[in-house]
Amino acid sequence: MSAPPSWLEVRAASRVSDEFLAHLGAGEREAILLAQEVSADWLILDDYEGRQAAARRHLPVLGTLRVLDEAPARGLIKLAEIVASLQQTTFYLSPKLAEWLLDRDSKRPRLQ
Repeated sequence: MSAPPSWLEVRAASRVSDEFLAHLGAGEREAILLAQEVSADWLILDDYEGRQAAARRHLPVLGTLRVLDEAPARGLIKLAEIVASLQQTTFYLSPKLAEWLLDRDSKRPRLQ
């Protein structure tokens, strides 16, 4: 991220290995360990196996699309722009789901 927002705090977990998480990628593994360490309110994970591992540790997990579904109603993002940007990356978002999210967003009241 070339220009992170001022509220963003980047932290590393104190521990980066756990034999029960060895099957996960390094990012998922560290995210789970850090979430445990700081007693995170939420852990944003999209990887299925990572979500399962976090659930076994009773961590509250939600996915990127859930966050993006809520953000426009709070005036934080313009969903159509974000969906268009996501579609230019390797993030998989089916056309049907993208259409559903945009339709849902267009019908939702906005916070002022």
